[in-house]
Amino acid sequence: MSQQRIDSIIRKMITASNHVQKNNFKKALRFLEDAEAAAKKEDLPDFTAKCLFLKGNVLDMEFRDVEAMDAYEEAFELSSHLFLDDPEDYYYRMILGGTMCGIKDVLQRSDNGEKVTILCEKYGDTMLALCDSLVQHDIDIDEEISSHYDHVETLNNILECFGMAQVPKIKALYVSWIMEKYLWMSESDSDYIELGASIAEIARLYGSFFASYDALNDAEQVYMKFFELYDERYKVNPDDLGILLNRMEAQLLLGGFYAFCGRVEDADSIFSEMLQKLETLSRDFPLNYTYKLLLIRVSSRVSLLKGQNEDYEASRSYLENVLSLFDEIRDSYMEPAIFEDELLLLFEELAELFESIGDIGKAESIYLCEIGAFESLIREGNDEEKNSVFIAETYNQLARLFEREGDMQKAGNYFQKEMIAYGGLHDEYPNDSEYEERMADVLMCLGILYSDADSETSLNYFRDAVSIYASLTGQNKGGEYKYAMALNKLAVILSRQNDYDGAIAFLNKAVNLLTPHPGQEAGGQMEYSGLADLYFSLSNVYGELGDTGKEIYYISQCIDVYSCGLFNDSTREELKDILVAGILLKKTHYMDLERYDLAKGLVETCYRFYGALLERDPDDLGLKVLYLTCQVDLGDINYHLGFKDEAIDYYLKCQSCLEDVGSSCYDDFLFLRGMNVIGVRLGMGFNAAGELLFSKKSLESSMRIQDKMMSFDSFLYLFERKWHLRCLDEYADVLDSLGMHDEAVEYKAKAEKERSIFLEECTEDDEDDVESIRF
Repeated sequence: MSQQRIDSIIRKMITASNHVQKNNFKKALRFLEDAEAAAKKEDLPDFTAKCLFLKGNVLDMEFRDVEAMDAYEEAFELSSHLFLDDPEDYYYRMILGGTMCGIKDVLQRSDNGEKVTILCEKYGDTMLALCDSLVQHDIDIDEEISSHYDHVETLNNILECFGMAQVPKIKALYVSWIMEKYLWMSESDSDYIELGASIAEIARLYGSFFASYDALNDAEQVYMKFFELYDERYKVNPDDLGILLNRMEAQLLLGGFYAFCGRVEDADSIFSEMLQKLETLSRDFPLNYTYKLLLIRVSSRVSLLKGQNEDYEASRSYLENVLSLFDEIRDSYMEPAIFEDELLLLFEELAELFESIGDIGKAESIYLCEIGAFESLIREGNDEEKNSVFIAETYNQLARLFEREGDMQKAGNYFQKEMIAYGGLHDEYPNDSEYEERMADVLMCLGILYSDADSETSLNYFRDAVSIYASLTGQNKGGEYKYAMALNKLAVILSRQNDYDGAIAFLNKAVNLLTPHPGQEAGGQMEYSGLADLYFSLSNVYGELGDTGKEIYYISQCIDVYSCGLFNDSTREELKDILVAGILLKKTHYMDLERYDLAKGLVETCYRFYGALLERDPDDLGLKVLYLTCQVDLGDINYHLGFKDEAIDYYLKCQSCLEDVGSSCYDDFLFLRGMNVIGVRLGMGFNAAGELLFSKKSLESSMRIQDKMMSFDSFLYLFERKWHLRCLDEYADVLDSLGMHDEAVEYKAKAEKERSIFLEECTEDDEDDVESIRF
């Protein structure tokens, strides 16, 4: 190839850049496409990648997201291979960095969950290899800080893509490296000082991300790295306020994580050190509200920790101290600027803490104080629209608080106040349909609130919501889904009033809204879940009408929709979780009604789904419990449907796994808890089917599991007492049926003794457990 051809490609790229500066995007694209074609013809992957990256930039500027992503993807394929082959090459690193930035920006702007999931599945291994290479091949320390920043941002952009896709493949090592580099850059060049402030947010974001996927070791590494970075600096400069505050922020995250994991002593140690230091600082610097704010935050966490450890007197004492400090700050230092930062977070934490210990009055007063803060901000001339939205959202929190408490009157009053707030915003900004949509959302909340107690009032609220959603159809993203779900709620109320024709008409209209039209892709986000709910409702309506054929037909349609969503690779993981939750709710509904014929298909769908997941990850203990639970469900269902042999086949599939757990050294409490329930249910199923020896074997395995569980924290075990008692009762019954009468009497007496002990220990909070084990 000649240098002349290479120069020609470069000139075309330069010309394209000049056209971009003049906003002549069409001409820029023409030159870039010519340069791209020439680079491909000459087999120049580096120039081809650069042309594709620049082409993606131009399309990105024109908001042509689909075409931009196509260009960026092709650029990524080339630049990633070039970088992995030679990670020291500056040019390859630059193209890869720019391409990843473009990909992340387009994905964030388009909010296309399916696209980012597909991207991470398609290039996941390559992206992880890039992460390893970026960390292992850091650039020379003497290079410009801007080059270091670009290098780190390439890794950061890859992690953000994984985060958007909710793919838990990343390592704590990557996050720790980013935090360390951010801090070094912020200390090395004042132009990058703001990076230091973002380290806490990175730790908070990725720590919670790991914790949400039970990757607790990774979460701890992230929080610990955050702490170690500032602890090292604190030892050198103990009087530096910025270092001290960041160290304490890290301690708050680490202590909160330990509390979440049940590591009470570790959490208590961290919080005790913080309290001692902050109490001294608050005394020495009484005019500095920052120390008092931190003291409030730490005291509130200690209160929660004491409550978890059942030391309610100490918990309340810390909360009273929190309130005292809060009043002191509010009276002495409160200014609008403060409201928008620490104190707004504090309001939320305090309200949640008071609710957690049952002091609803104080929780309400905190939320009302928060509303007063927003109103004060508006009076001071701050952003009226933003703060009015905050007021409406806080009224919603108050309504939800009293809804959870069963106080319909107060919940309704606060929903109405939320409605008035959004109504005012809609009047002020009539061209913004968001506020009208939020008014409809509140009407839905009111309809649900009154759906059991006052069906006519509920019906009117749903009708009003439907009217608004109908007027907004096509304007807002997800509008059809909300409209369809409102029609579903309306139909449920009508069917209760025996207006079956009206209910069916609304449900068919809703199905029409969510059914993909020719050429339209199914499952855009929540359509799977919504369609399944609608078919479920139709099945119930026809069931009430006595039309068994249509009842079965629509539950089959419901199951088909769930299967399409669960077994579609492009469905996002969090949506699959929603679909499974929907299946399990419907399964429980039918099992409670003893409609085993309708429950069977739902359970079989879950069974196939969990089986497919286990094939990919056979060591996932949580999945194993869910899979085996489905086996027991199918055993019970087949037994009740008269298929005894099929029932026993499903029960036997569980047996070997249960015996393995009973005789092995598993130390995962949640897994043991799940297997204990499976063991008791298996024993009950075998007993009902007349397989007494298998029943005895299953119950004995369950008792061995219960012995393991007893080594865990006692308050965790109390939640399983009812299954322990059921196990003893069932075992006594099996022994009696086998003619082992003396042993049966012994276990029956043991069950009665433990039942009476448990009933004496029970509090009002244990009412449900009491009722389930009293007899």
